Amino acid sequence: MGADKAYYGQALREMESGLRRDDFWGKAYARAGGDAQRAKAIYLDLVAQHLEWEATAPERERLRQLTADGLATGLQMTVTGGALLFAFVKRWTIRLAILGVIGVTALLTAVYLYEQHKREEAEKAAMEQKRRLDNNPNSYPALLERYTRGQESWSPSR
Repeated sequence: MGADKAYYGQALREMESGLRRDDFWGKAYARAGGDAQRAKAIYLDLVAQHLEWEATAPERERLRQLTADGLATGLQMTVTGGALLFAFVKRWTIRLAILGVIGVTALLTAVYLYEQHKREEAEKAAMEQKRRLDNNPNSYPALLERYTRGQESWSPSR
């Protein structure tokens, strides 16, 4: 997940102005294994990703709200239209068909909202898991990084 180029420029200007976000710097320094030059590069990447996340948050929320509002409006229109049609139709077979369409529409809307909720929960859980792994010096990614840099030897007893 790379950030847009504009955010890297903003992160670089922020770093050159002397402003340093200690939480990102600590994470970058730990990932770099104490190498200050490598830590700067990682720090820029972390800050750029964070700036992009902050900048796109209102749009993500707006899209989420539009989706929820659109589904609610569509369901309301279906039920209202179905009820009006139901009142004017005298044949019971057509009334049953109308009720079936209303029921299926309501069911599909509920399934969609449930799936959307599950996706959001899975995304939150994945982000929390990634945060925990990033902060754990004995996690597989951290061990692999130290091993590839030659700071750690392979030990099957781990």
